[in-house]
Amino acid sequence: MAHAAQYVVRLALVMSSLVPLTSQPQSVHHPAGAFVTISGKRIWYESEGTGDPLILLPGGPGGSHDYFHPFFSRLRGAFRVIYFDPFGTGRSGRSTNIKDYSLAGEIEEIEGLRNALALGRINLLGHSYGGVLAQAYVERYPGSVKRLILSNALVTAAAWNETNAHANAETKEFFPENTDQMAQLQAQGAGSMSPEMAKASPDPAKVTAHFFFYDRSNAHYIVFNDTTFNPEVSSAIGGDNMDVTVGGDLAHFDFRNTLRSLRVPILIMAGREDGVVLPRLAQELRRAAPQAEFVMFERSGHYPFIEETGKVMHVITNFLRGPG
Repeated sequence: MAHAAQYVVRLALVMSSLVPLTSQPQSVHHPAGAFVTISGKRIWYESEGTGDPLILLPGGPGGSHDYFHPFFSRLRGAFRVIYFDPFGTGRSGRSTNIKDYSLAGEIEEIEGLRNALALGRINLLGHSYGGVLAQAYVERYPGSVKRLILSNALVTAAAWNETNAHANAETKEFFPENTDQMAQLQAQGAGSMSPEMAKASPDPAKVTAHFFFYDRSNAHYIVFNDTTFNPEVSSAIGGDNMDVTVGGDLAHFDFRNTLRSLRVPILIMAGREDGVVLPRLAQELRRAAPQAEFVMFERSGHYPFIEETGKVMHVITNFLRGPG
């Protein structure tokens, strides 16, 4: 995938490739990690701290956990923070068969990790696409979840496609020098995941700064690295044209009824300047879970834990320590 960085960011600016090739600079410390085998898959996780377990689910589909470092280390004094690379991403094993990557498979990987580490009921945080995965997991295993945190996430496939339309329209306005060629490729049948579309797409660094951050200078925290994002996972789970119309396993997801009936505490976090999960769509998630605590971070984009780290960790700590 010679042009993975470009076209993953292309996905990213449209929806849940919300975490394109995200990886912190190599100088960032990673806590101790290990492999576990789940249904024959080699899965990598890292863990730090003690106390109630909090599993973090990264964005994508196809993204690794790397971009959570070093921000969530602030919680290690009170909780056991567990970082997770879904199969096909990060240090976890990969397959030569794209059909081995699926939403259902990732759900079972979380449950398998929970059992392998003997965690009991878990606190679960899903960011971006990870929030979709978290909702799918709690729908399948409601008894395994103690508390649920959804950060910068969507609740329906329709909302995903709305943010697609918004991001594509804004791309035309702010990156007009790229859109003619992209339109021509689309008319010729090129998918949004294709190398041809990647070459025609806007500069990844500019796209990241524009769509993902309140303070664009914070974009340097997102480092493009082909080893931390697998576009095959993205295609398998979200479809080959996911930044125009989401497909694959995500074509029809709708967790509104699941959230309304869920009997665990829920925290929803959003960023006022999120150019992907727009505040209007964050409110849609909020309406689906009227019992949830909702926090809008006014000086954040898609990554509140990067832009307002202290406030985010304070909110999470209070939520995890609150009444059940």
